Amino acid sequence: TIIVPLYDYAGEASLTVRFVWSDAGSWASGFAVDNVVVGELADYNVASDKVVFGNWNVSEFEAGLYDFSMVPLTQVSPVAATGVISNNGFLDQTNVSFDLEVFMDGNSQGTWSSDQTVATQESLTKDTLSVVTDFTPSGTGQVSITIMAVSESGDDVADDNDASKSMMITTDVYARDANGAQAFVDPGTAYQFGNLFDIYTTELCGGIQYAVGAGSDEGAFITGWVYDFEGFDDNGDPILGNEFYETTEHMIVAGDLNGVGENNFVTLPFAEGAVELTEGKTYLAVIATNGGNEVVRTPVSGTNSWAASLLFDGEWGWTLSIPMLRLTFDESVAVNEVVAEKNFAMMQNVPNPAIDNTRVMFHLHNAATVNFRVTDITGKVVVEQNRGTLPQGAHKIDLNVSDLPAGIYNYTLTVGDEQLTRQMIVQ
Repeated sequence: TIIVPLYDYAGEASLTVRFVWSDAGSWASGFAVDNVVVGELADYNVASDKVVFGNWNVSEFEAGLYDFSMVPLTQVSPVAATGVISNNGFLDQTNVSFDLEVFMDGNSQGTWSSDQTVATQESLTKDTLSVVTDFTPSGTGQVSITIMAVSESGDDVADDNDASKSMMITTDVYARDANGAQAFVDPGTAYQFGNLFDIYTTELCGGIQYAVGAGSDEGAFITGWVYDFEGFDDNGDPILGNEFYETTEHMIVAGDLNGVGENNFVTLPFAEGAVELTEGKTYLAVIATNGGNEVVRTPVSGTNSWAASLLFDGEWGWTLSIPMLRLTFDESVAVNEVVAEKNFAMMQNVPNPAIDNTRVMFHLHNAATVNFRVTDITGKVVVEQNRGTLPQGAHKIDLNVSDLPAGIYNYTLTVGDEQLTRQMIVQ
């Protein structure tokens, strides 16, 4: 809700309200305006703009900050809520707070007051208040929260004091999305797109669930990855630790596709069996596409308030739109066969096709000597990097391909006695 004072236009015969929207050259998914009202402000009007699960008054990226729509019973924590409270009145308000009521499957579990109080909230300003309750769900079902804004100054408008939110406690699904495709993201190149997940209890995770957007190419391949997330660096890029897990590759078929409002998910099991996610850590789970001529559109559903969804299409950036990508803690979906494991994993270069710069990410399960080579279609070596001995963990190779002729190239990573080759396109 936005309130714009019109005091300066008093006495004018008419007024035109103009909306200007720009996505700054990016790929924003939409803009909408509704319920425009012109009228007088009440003297006192404290309002609840919205409430979310999570405590915004913790340190950045600390567990408990983020808002989820589905949480496995094994990953529950004491219910926390943050309310955005507005003073929509003409006069300042004193001692503004809110009361929170928590429901489990419609049954009240108690009422709590916000942990903070705004001593003086000026006219037409907002503030965020939080509360951490002592209620932890003990079974699956729907948890709902309702806040009521209160002020010592009084309130002349009572019908905007409440705001509500709900989430599901599930058996094994961990999700941020609103469970229905609202728009679609396709950067037009190879990309990675996914969500951050807090882990409250060390547990085995079976894989990633992903909704494929309508308009994606049948026969295109996608892969899931889970990174150990340690925060953002000074450039805003995510800091990814040594833990690095890959799912099996999935080929998109017609039955996978989702139109607007749909929520059909495919499961990508971890390739080497269920993986252990560690208590107190945050992980970044993404879907990775190969780019080239393959079109893969990701549905987005719901909106982030914090940097909880990340896109890599040549560089990292966080997005307000939430991709329909989840974790499943159903261990049975993971690949159980014993497979010959390489000492490393290598991802598709991003962006692909590449025009000037592209990046190849890889992960070493153990320290090893590493060599990287790019060849053209005749087998001629056009780039070679001997990286020496690298430690266990995640690594990257940045390539400038602006001097290479347009065409198809192979790049090969040699780790000890093992090799893996992928293909990239230079335009």
